[in-house]
Amino acid sequence: CDFSTRELDATVDYFTRLQSILLRDVTTELLRGQSSAFSLNEVTDLILERVKPFKEGREEMAPGIEEFIKESKALSIVEDLLTQSKKQFSARFYQEVANEDKRLSSVDSGPHNMLWDDEGNLTVLDFEYAGWDHPMREVGNLLAHSKMRGVSEQQKEYFVERYVSQTTLPLRVTSDLEAFRMLSEIEWVMVNMSYLLPSRKIRLRQLKGEDYDVDALLRQCMYEIRERVEVLARKYL
Repeated sequence: CDFSTRELDATVDYFTRLQSILLRDVTTELLRGQSSAFSLNEVTDLILERVKPFKEGREEMAPGIEEFIKESKALSIVEDLLTQSKKQFSARFYQEVANEDKRLSSVDSGPHNMLWDDEGNLTVLDFEYAGWDHPMREVGNLLAHSKMRGVSEQQKEYFVERYVSQTTLPLRVTSDLEAFRMLSEIEWVMVNMSYLLPSRKIRLRQLKGEDYDVDALLRQCMYEIRERVEVLARKYL
C-alpha cells in the first residue's frame, strides 16, 4: 500500500471530521466500539488477552509453529515491551479519557476499508463495530495496521504532523498519541500471532474454503511478526 500526499491529506480530513462529533451531539445511544480502550491500561489488557492462549497452552501447536514462537522470542519481547510502556507512560497509564473527549471510531480504519474516486475523494467503509473510543487509539491503529506496512515512516510522520495541526482535540488527549502508537504496534504483533493458533487455522478454512492457502498466510504473518518485533525491540528496549 502507498499513499499520495493528497490521499494522506484526505485521510487526515476524514479523521478530523469524524472526531469533531461530540458525544453530546449524538442523539442515538451508541455503545463503546468493539475492542475500544479508554486508557493505555485497557489496551494492555486487550493485548494480554491475545497472549493468554499461548501462555496457557490450551492448543497444541504444529512443530514448525512451536519452533518459530520459541526462536522469535515474540511473546517474551511483547511482555517486556508492555512493561516498558507502563514505565515510560506511568503518569497517565491508568487515566481514562474523559467523556467529553471520547470520539467515534470505526474500529478498523485502514486502506482495505477506504475507497477513492478519480478525483481523490475518500469514502470509508465498515462501521459495523463502530462506537466510542479514545481518539488516539483509532489513529494509532491506523498507523500500525498491517495494510499500512507499505507506507513509509516519512509519510506516517507527515500524516501525524498534519493531523495534530488540524485536530480540534485538546492537548491532554493528543499528548497520548505516542503511547497509543507504541501499544498499537505491540498489539499488531499479537494480532498476527493469533493466526498461528490451530483453532484460527480451522476457522479460516471454514470461512474461506478448503482451497484457501492458509499456510501462505501463516508464512506472511511470521515474516511480519519477526519484522515488527525487531523494530520494536530496537526502538524501545
